[in-house]
Amino acid sequence: MFQVLHPILRVVFFCFFLVSLETWSQVVPCGNPDEKMEDIQNRNRRILDLKKHFAHAKISTTPTYLPIKAHIIRRSDGTGGLSLADLNTGLVRLNQLYINSNIQFYLCGSSPNYINNTTYFSFDNSEESALCSTNDVNNAINVYFPNVITSGGTPVAGYAYFSSTSNTTNRIFVKADNVIDGHTFPHEMGHYFSLLHTFQGSNGPIIDRELVARPPNMAANCTNKGDFLCDTPADPYGRDPDSVKLLDCNYIGTVKDAQGQLFSPLLSNIMSYYPTTCGSVFTSGQYGRVTDGLTLRLDPSNQYSLNCVPVVTGVNVPSNVAGTISSSGISITFTDNSSNETGFIVERSITSPIDGFVAVGGTAPNTTTFLDQGTTAFTQYYYRVRCSNSIEFSIVFSITTTLNYCVPVYANSCSSLGVIIDDFLLAPSSGPNIIQTTSTGCSANNHGIFTATTYNVSAGQAYTFIARAVRLSGSVYFNQHIAVWVDYDRDGLFESAEMVYQTNGTTRPTMSPNATGTFTIPNITSGIVRLRIRSNFESFGQVTDPCASMSFGEAHDYHLNVAAPAPFITTGAVATTPVCAGKTVSVSFTTNLASGSYQVYLSDATGNNFSPITTTGTNSPLTATIPAATASGSGYKVFVASNGPNVTGTMSAAFTINAVPNAPTATSPVNYAQNQSALPLSASGSNLRWYAASSGGPSNNTAPTPSTANVGSVLYYVSQTASGCESARTTIQVNVTNPATTTVCLTIKVFLEGPYNAGTMVNALQQQGLLPGQTPVNQFGVPTPPGQPYNKSPFNYSGTESLCCYTPNMVDWVLISLRTSPNSPASTVYRAAALLLQNGTISLVSSCPVLNTSQTYYVAVTHRNHIGAVSHRAVSVISNTITYDFTTQQSFIPAGSPASGQRQLGAVYALFAADCNKDSFSQIDANDNGIWRADNGKIGRYLDTDYNLDGAPDATDNALWRINNGRFSAIMF
Repeated sequence: MFQVLHPILRVVFFCFFLVSLETWSQVVPCGNPDEKMEDIQNRNRRILDLKKHFAHAKISTTPTYLPIKAHIIRRSDGTGGLSLADLNTGLVRLNQLYINSNIQFYLCGSSPNYINNTTYFSFDNSEESALCSTNDVNNAINVYFPNVITSGGTPVAGYAYFSSTSNTTNRIFVKADNVIDGHTFPHEMGHYFSLLHTFQGSNGPIIDRELVARPPNMAANCTNKGDFLCDTPADPYGRDPDSVKLLDCNYIGTVKDAQGQLFSPLLSNIMSYYPTTCGSVFTSGQYGRVTDGLTLRLDPSNQYSLNCVPVVTGVNVPSNVAGTISSSGISITFTDNSSNETGFIVERSITSPIDGFVAVGGTAPNTTTFLDQGTTAFTQYYYRVRCSNSIEFSIVFSITTTLNYCVPVYANSCSSLGVIIDDFLLAPSSGPNIIQTTSTGCSANNHGIFTATTYNVSAGQAYTFIARAVRLSGSVYFNQHIAVWVDYDRDGLFESAEMVYQTNGTTRPTMSPNATGTFTIPNITSGIVRLRIRSNFESFGQVTDPCASMSFGEAHDYHLNVAAPAPFITTGAVATTPVCAGKTVSVSFTTNLASGSYQVYLSDATGNNFSPITTTGTNSPLTATIPAATASGSGYKVFVASNGPNVTGTMSAAFTINAVPNAPTATSPVNYAQNQSALPLSASGSNLRWYAASSGGPSNNTAPTPSTANVGSVLYYVSQTASGCESARTTIQVNVTNPATTTVCLTIKVFLEGPYNAGTMVNALQQQGLLPGQTPVNQFGVPTPPGQPYNKSPFNYSGTESLCCYTPNMVDWVLISLRTSPNSPASTVYRAAALLLQNGTISLVSSCPVLNTSQTYYVAVTHRNHIGAVSHRAVSVISNTITYDFTTQQSFIPAGSPASGQRQLGAVYALFAADCNKDSFSQIDANDNGIWRADNGKIGRYLDTDYNLDGAPDATDNALWRINNGRFSAIMF
């Protein structure tokens, strides 16, 4: 009887196990709380303003290099603290991720700022001001690396500030031992560039939570909830215990959103709180947000500037970059020409010696070698090196790899405990062992290379292996998972498709002490392939990677010499019944060719005289097109041939081809007036099928009845079927023309915020004689030329409306229009300048428009110094009248926009005042205030800066601007 583990060895081993498990399972959050919606919106507006300001700036194709000032906190005696080797490793991971936003980082200064203070070695965020006031710099990103970080006493992995102009937000804090986990440092840098947690607002009120739905689903709210990005799935982290239930790295939580949809968060996202073992990625939307954050961080109005001058330049940059290829990868060496470097960054490209470079490794100062283990066979690589406190590179070095295999890595030597593969046997399904390596013990570096001997095998044949665990003291062994790969394509990679066996502990038992399995060598060309078997201590899970680091186990490599049989192709039966001329058929075949270019040949109706036909596909089944002119017959055959090597396959069984019937005939076009009753369409033919598209799409056996609701032309398509074969489709065009139009009058009501007073509006401009065409009452008044005031940009309305005599209840001119789409000026069908009365009624000066009464319209109204509005819905023509009251409900606001509609004044609504600088965006901002300042104090004039319409721009008008500054409608006029 075998004993799984000796008691003394069990204690030693599980000490290793517990340390490893604790490291894997611990997920320490960052200290950033959910950001307030108001702050998010303010920052988004600031981004919009900066983008508009720099709209014509040339976009750089080279990376933006940003300096980092590293503040390494140690004990008062100078012990402890982050090493420069780990700092450079963390810097490499930052550069790997942020290159996708065209950002790279370097260290500011000739060395980090070492802070020898035991108090801050274990740092709480309440100590931030005291720590940073004497250590912050204003020319680089300040990154502090304490040994421990707590936020209000709670341990955190780090925290950072969102983008702002204040120098107190130019800080990041990262716990020293989290710098190299590949997740925390990029996570906090993400906050620095204004990335939110993927679960932002997840634990807030239901109305503030992000839904699972995504566009084009109308319920989607991902543009203004959660992290404001739609390519990061909604994340329920922190909602309740069910929301973070994982099985390995698979989400199995049962929590649902407000619409009853199950969540499916992206566990690998860097801005989430899921285990780092699940991956560390940003989405394209997050990279776009980082680019916006960079714009904020480089704003000249900031209290800091990221312009620290790199220290190492010119002749002091690294030189003499060289490399050698080994079984472990490419070993890079270079010359250190500086005395003040903070370490080195090695970059690699597979694109060219000019671009495509990505950081692959970092070293400590004076360390001039780096082993790149991430290479593949038969690839040309370009390398360059820079000091980590520099942005200047060495001359590029190029090297091309040959066939080499990755080295399996184990954290613990198999000689310490004997977790190894002691025997490996391989034999055909019936026959003696081909491979019989026994009692091999622990191989050097846990990697047994048994490739000196090649073992003969045959393609297409099955082989059975036996792997045995080591026996200690005669009967003790370690239970292990195993996996087996064979590099069939000889590219130096053990790919997932080349894993031929993997234990799972149930249907495929672990090596306890034996593991046995069978695999078949595919029909590949003759030559040598490499087999790798790898083990992992059973408690640490399955073997999933041929190279990645594991704690305990061993790997063996063997060479198999494959002999390939003579090539053949066996053509199968034609799969489609019936077979119709002009259509495609599926042709299956079997072959022992590893790959090739294949062609289908078709005979005549007697099974002779084969000709090639159009063929697509690279393996079975192929898709072949029967020529459209093929006559009906029942003796057709096909065969498959290969063009490289040239192999002709066997013939298929005979099959029938039916000719395709002619397309049906039909009358076209068919004409109707709008809203006229229509009849079902008709065509001559048998087994008619009706379609809405010229090709593809669902069919209907019932003839459709055209809709006459909208003016325009619609195409319908019809085919006929005979002997199972469908004809081409005949097109029928249905035209719907406009009905008669009629005169429609408008009954519209709107209030302006500026002159509004207790249910009415003041008529000061009329009383003072300041409206266009009036004579001023006061001798100091300036007359306004007659005519409507909207004949200038951006209104550009050329109407000739004019009035010489105004009634006492007239307030001012407005511009009214009708459109068929709420936010599209191009859909405008009518515009007119009209007079606004004190009770809000709009009175047309010109005649009523002639309109299509079957159409619905959105009513748009704007004023020369108020933000315009559009009706919240389309309005129908009723009794030759369009009626809409803006004062009783909020106007149209674009979906998902933080825009404003109208100002609510008690129970009524009015247009927002103080928009005198008219543009298509309809925004109240500093431009309006600048114009007001120029007019402030002028009296007796008809000015756009007179927001309350009392004839004089003054402090009362400025007060309205201050209240409404930042408001915008996002509606185009």
